[in-house]
Amino acid sequence: MFNASYSTRLQSKNVTLSQVVEGCTPTLHEITEVYNRDCAEALIFAWLVGFDAYIGKGCFDQNQLNELSTTIVSKMYNLKIAEVAMFFVKLKEGEYGDIYGKINPLWVTSAFSKFFRERAGVIAENEREKERKEREYKQKKEAETAVSYQEYLKLKKEGKL
Repeated sequence: MFNASYSTRLQSKNVTLSQVVEGCTPTLHEITEVYNRDCAEALIFAWLVGFDAYIGKGCFDQNQLNELSTTIVSKMYNLKIAEVAMFFVKLKEGEYGDIYGKINPLWVTSAFSKFFRERAGVIAENEREKERKEREYKQKKEAETAVSYQEYLKLKKEGKL
Protein backbone atom coordinates (compact mmCIF):
# COMPACT_ATOMS: atom_id res chain seq x y z
CA MET A 1 0.00 0.00 0.00
CA PHE A 2 2.74 2.48 0.90
CA ASN A 3 5.25 2.69 -1.88
CA ALA A 4 6.48 5.35 -4.26
CA SER A 5 3.26 5.16 -6.31
CA TYR A 6 1.20 6.18 -3.27
CA SER A 7 1.78 9.86 -4.08
CA THR A 8 0.39 9.29 -7.58
CA ARG A 9 -2.75 7.74 -6.10
CA LEU A 10 -3.20 10.75 -3.79
CA GLN A 11 -2.79 13.10 -6.72
CA SER A 12 -5.27 11.23 -8.92
CA LYS A 13 -7.92 11.41 -6.17
CA ASN A 14 -7.41 15.17 -5.64
CA VAL A 15 -6.68 14.65 -1.96
CA THR A 16 -5.97 17.86 -0.06
CA LEU A 17 -3.24 18.48 2.47
CA SER A 18 -5.95 19.02 5.07
CA GLN A 19 -7.35 15.54 4.42
CA VAL A 20 -3.88 14.02 4.59
CA VAL A 21 -3.04 15.77 7.87
CA GLU A 22 -6.30 14.53 9.42
CA GLY A 23 -5.80 11.01 8.03
CA CYS A 24 -4.61 7.99 9.94
CA THR A 25 -1.60 6.69 8.05
CA PRO A 26 1.46 5.73 10.13
CA THR A 27 4.26 8.18 10.78
CA LEU A 28 7.87 7.61 9.78
CA HIS A 29 8.60 7.07 13.47
CA GLU A 30 5.91 4.39 13.74
CA ILE A 31 7.28 2.58 10.70
CA THR A 32 10.73 2.70 12.29
CA GLU A 33 9.35 1.32 15.56
CA VAL A 34 7.22 -1.44 14.01
CA TYR A 35 9.66 -2.52 11.31
CA ASN A 36 13.02 -0.78 11.45
CA ARG A 37 14.75 2.38 10.39
CA ASP A 38 15.95 0.80 7.14
CA CYS A 39 12.35 0.25 6.08
CA ALA A 40 11.45 3.92 6.57
CA GLU A 41 14.62 5.04 4.81
CA ALA A 42 13.98 2.66 1.90
CA LEU A 43 10.53 4.17 1.43
CA ILE A 44 11.94 7.71 1.36
CA PHE A 45 14.74 6.52 -0.90
CA ALA A 46 12.17 5.17 -3.38
CA TRP A 47 10.32 8.50 -3.43
CA LEU A 48 13.60 10.36 -3.97
CA VAL A 49 14.58 8.05 -6.83
CA GLY A 50 11.12 8.58 -8.33
CA PHE A 51 11.50 12.35 -8.04
CA ASP A 52 14.97 12.19 -9.58
CA ALA A 53 13.59 10.15 -12.49
CA TYR A 54 10.64 12.53 -12.81
CA ILE A 55 12.85 15.57 -13.33
CA GLY A 56 15.06 13.50 -15.62
CA LYS A 57 18.36 15.00 -14.61
CA GLY A 58 20.05 12.38 -12.45
CA CYS A 59 20.66 15.09 -9.88
CA PHE A 60 21.43 12.76 -7.01
CA ASP A 61 24.16 10.17 -6.71
CA GLN A 62 23.75 7.06 -4.52
CA ASN A 63 25.48 8.64 -1.51
CA GLN A 64 23.29 11.75 -1.67
CA LEU A 65 20.15 9.63 -1.91
CA ASN A 66 21.22 7.55 1.09
CA GLU A 67 22.14 10.57 3.20
CA LEU A 68 19.03 12.51 2.23
CA SER A 69 16.83 9.50 3.10
CA THR A 70 18.51 9.26 6.50
CA THR A 71 18.13 13.00 7.09
CA ILE A 72 14.45 13.01 6.18
CA VAL A 73 13.66 10.06 8.46
CA SER A 74 15.66 11.68 11.28
CA LYS A 75 14.26 15.19 10.99
CA MET A 76 10.76 14.51 9.68
CA TYR A 77 9.96 11.46 11.84
CA ASN A 78 6.59 12.86 12.94
CA LEU A 79 5.26 13.11 9.38
CA LYS A 80 2.64 10.61 8.33
CA ILE A 81 3.40 8.57 5.24
CA ALA A 82 0.53 10.27 3.43
CA GLU A 83 2.06 13.66 4.29
CA VAL A 84 5.40 12.58 2.83
CA ALA A 85 3.59 11.37 -0.29
CA MET A 86 1.78 14.70 -0.52
CA PHE A 87 5.12 16.49 -0.19
CA PHE A 88 6.44 14.62 -3.21
CA VAL A 89 3.28 15.42 -5.18
CA LYS A 90 3.73 19.11 -4.41
CA LEU A 91 7.46 18.89 -5.12
CA LYS A 92 6.78 17.45 -8.57
CA GLU A 93 4.21 20.17 -9.21
CA GLY A 94 6.85 22.81 -8.48
CA GLU A 95 5.03 24.27 -5.46
CA TYR A 96 8.26 24.76 -3.52
CA GLY A 97 10.24 26.46 -6.21
CA ASP A 98 11.57 26.05 -9.69
CA ILE A 99 12.95 22.54 -10.19
CA TYR A 100 15.11 23.35 -13.19
CA GLY A 101 18.86 23.40 -12.80
CA LYS A 102 19.28 23.65 -9.04
CA ILE A 103 18.15 20.37 -7.54
CA ASN A 104 20.37 19.05 -4.78
CA PRO A 105 19.82 17.60 -1.28
CA LEU A 106 19.82 21.06 0.32
CA TRP A 107 17.10 22.20 -2.10
CA VAL A 108 14.96 19.18 -1.09
CA THR A 109 15.40 19.81 2.65
CA SER A 110 14.59 23.49 2.09
CA ALA A 111 11.42 22.43 0.27
CA PHE A 112 10.56 20.24 3.28
CA SER A 113 10.85 23.33 5.49
CA LYS A 114 8.33 25.12 3.28
CA PHE A 115 6.07 22.07 3.44
CA PHE A 116 6.30 22.07 7.26
CA ARG A 117 5.19 25.71 7.37
CA GLU A 118 2.29 24.96 5.04
CA ARG A 119 1.38 21.90 7.13
CA ALA A 120 1.47 23.94 10.34
CA GLY A 121 -0.96 26.43 8.79
CA VAL A 122 -3.31 23.61 7.78
CA ILE A 123 -3.16 22.07 11.26
CA ALA A 124 -3.93 25.46 12.84
CA GLU A 125 -6.85 26.00 10.45
CA ASN A 126 -8.19 22.51 11.16
CA GLU A 127 -8.02 23.22 14.91
CA ARG A 128 -9.86 26.53 14.48
CA GLU A 129 -12.55 24.79 12.43
CA LYS A 130 -12.89 22.03 15.02
CA GLU A 131 -13.24 24.60 17.82
CA ARG A 132 -15.83 26.53 15.81
CA LYS A 133 -17.90 23.39 15.27
CA GLU A 134 -17.66 22.50 18.97
CA ARG A 135 -18.86 26.00 19.91
CA GLU A 136 -21.77 25.76 17.48
CA TYR A 137 -22.71 22.33 18.82
CA LYS A 138 -22.55 23.57 22.41
CA GLN A 139 -24.67 26.62 21.58
CA LYS A 140 -27.22 24.43 19.81
CA LYS A 141 -27.45 22.08 22.81
CA GLU A 142 -27.79 25.01 25.21
CA ALA A 143 -30.51 26.53 23.02
CA GLU A 144 -32.45 23.25 23.12
CA THR A 145 -32.55 23.26 26.93
CA ALA A 146 -32.83 26.99 27.46
CA VAL A 147 -35.96 28.57 28.92
CA SER A 148 -37.32 32.02 28.31
CA TYR A 149 -37.35 34.62 31.06
CA GLN A 150 -41.10 34.17 31.38
CA GLU A 151 -40.69 30.40 31.80
CA TYR A 152 -37.95 31.00 34.34
CA LEU A 153 -40.21 33.26 36.41
CA LYS A 154 -42.98 30.68 36.24
CA LEU A 155 -40.68 27.85 37.37
CA LYS A 156 -39.31 30.04 40.15
CA LYS A 157 -42.81 30.92 41.30
CA GLU A 158 -43.78 27.23 41.32
CA GLY A 159 -40.69 26.44 43.42
CA LYS A 160 -39.14 24.20 40.75
CA LEU A 161 -35.87 26.10 40.80
